[in-house]
Parts: sequence; C-alpha cells; structure tokens
Amino acid sequence: DRRVALVVLPGADEEQVAGIRSQVESAGASISSTVTVAPTWSDPDSEPALNALAAELVVSGTTLPLGGDGYDRGAAVLAGALLRPDDEASADRDADQITAVETGYGEAGLATIEIAEGEDDPQATLAVVVAGPPPEDDVERRTGTLTSLVRALDEAAAGSVVGGPPAAAEEGGLITAVREDQDLAAAVSTVDSVDLSSGRVAVVFAVVQQEQGESGQYGRVGTTDGALPVVDEQADNS
Repeated sequence: DRRVALVVLPGADEEQVAGIRSQVESAGASISSTVTVAPTWSDPDSEPALNALAAELVVSGTTLPLGGDGYDRGAAVLAGALLRPDDEASADRDADQITAVETGYGEAGLATIEIAEGEDDPQATLAVVVAGPPPEDDVERRTGTLTSLVRALDEAAAGSVVGGPPAAAEEGGLITAVREDQDLAAAVSTVDSVDLSSGRVAVVFAVVQQEQGESGQYGRVGTTDGALPVVDEQADNS
C-alpha cells in the first residue's frame, strides 16, 4: 500500500524494467508514475536546458541546490514534482504544477513522465531507479549526471533503490558510482542482479528496508551486503 515512482534510465533493459514493475506491484505497491529518462539528459548541451527548466518550473516546496549545475537543479525539480518524503506530509504540488513539469521535460526531449491512470495523487514516497550498463562514451561525466539524479530522487523521497544488471556495478556504471560515494551509499540501496528473478525480489526487500531507514548494497558484483536484504519480520509492510 505504498506509491512508488519508477525511474527508467538510458540503456535499461525493457524486460528487467517490466519484471521490477511486476514484482513491486505484486508486493502490494502501486506505480504512481513512470519516468523514462532520455539519453539526451546527459548530453553536454542539456546542462543549460535543464538549468532553464529548473528556473522556470521549480515548484513550491522544492529547494534548488546551491552551487549545483543544471543537471543538479533539473534533477531536483523533477524529483520534487513526483516525490515527497512521507504520506503524512502535505501534498503541496497541485495538478497544474506536475503537468507543467511533465510537459516541460517532455517537450525538451529530456524525460517522459507517465502518470498512472486514475491516480489523483501522483506523488510517490519511494523511488525505484532502473539502470542500464555504463554509457559508451564520456563515461565519467555522463554517469555523474545520473548520479546527481539519484541523489535528488533520494532527497525528495522517503527512500530510493537503484537496480541494474551486473554491468551497472562494473567500472563506469551507475551502481558503482553510488557505492563509491560514501554519503550516497549510506542513503541509497543498490541491487546489481535485476537480470535474475531473485534480484528483482531483492529490489522489493530493499525498498522495505529503505522505508525502515536503512540501506544496503546487494547482488553479486564486488563487495556487497549479500544477495538479499534481511528485512525485519516485525515491520509493518502493509
């Protein structure tokens, strides 16, 4: 009974995305919005475009990062429109604000936002990010822009999980970038095995763990906390 924003990054495998969606919904959550981030998000000339969008579309309750670049600011506005830290928080984004963000990012060719049919409150409290393999060129910079997006999503929500295939946990991959950032790894959970059904289950367990205020790194690449999170059986997972 939780709302989840599903964020699909460039290169994410469609079958893995569908599998994660199915697993999250089978666990009783609803996908309130699906964000498909375009490959152009990480292009060099997208930084000023994102900066301009952020200035134009920043919504009430969203604080733009001081000293951040256009990628940071654009990510903050996108995350702030679709996420809030808990269900008890006041829903301070009206439908027009969210529609403006949906339209602005779509027309700029940076991200497609789909609000679930019949969803009268599209703001989720949790985010699941599905990553692909490392980018083919300009790897460090492009992965850095996506890391900024993950950070913004986590700061806007009650918790966030990044799932991807093993390649995402190799050199240049987004999961590697999250795990190597000490502060981000302490806040965001990762799963590097979503090519397997057990990995997609691990994503759901990691989301539950995030809501309990904990994080971990799971999968089979490098040093992890194991294949699956250990979830408190006494927790209220309704």
